[in-house]
Amino acid sequence: LKETGERERLKKFVADRLSQGTWRDDLKAQTIEYIKKRGLDQITVQEIMQHIQPLGKQTVPEDLKTELLEKIRSFADEHMPEGGAAP
Repeated sequence: LKETGERERLKKFVADRLSQGTWRDDLKAQTIEYIKKRGLDQITVQEIMQHIQPLGKQTVPEDLKTELLEKIRSFADEHMPEGGAAP
């Protein structure tokens, strides 16, 4: 994926799809609420990331996950030899 540039194309695809819906805004709102709850002076960036990152992963729409998996499988089918091992 990396050598062909497909990884970057897939990352852009995911970012574009996430920005089309409410995912980004919802996660931003959750982040702001978490910071307010904990107190700006009482929290670190690392603590914010530890709280928000799992939430972000959990809330990615299922249809996007499915479409991404299909794209990866299609890429693998086109670029891997019959035996399934990488060249």
